[in-house]
Amino acid sequence: MPDWTLAPAVSAPQALRGVALISAVTFMAEIGDVRRFKTPVKLMAYLGLVPSEYSTGKTIRRGGITRAGKPQ
Repeated sequence: MPDWTLAPAVSAPQALRGVALISAVTFMAEIGDVRRFKTPVKLMAYLGLVPSEYSTGKTIRRGGITRAGKPQ
């Protein structure tokens, strides 16, 4: 893996708690260059992830990320 062009991009997410080598490599192999997504929202849409929201009247509560789209 050290000779892989995406090796530096694989090392960066491993600084996050819970992200190990296999997770980082899988993400980069599936996504490739994340710079092709202009915003994080575009990346989340590509992955099928959307934030949850509960709205009523003037109250808006935003929750965690939910999975949307076709299951694989």
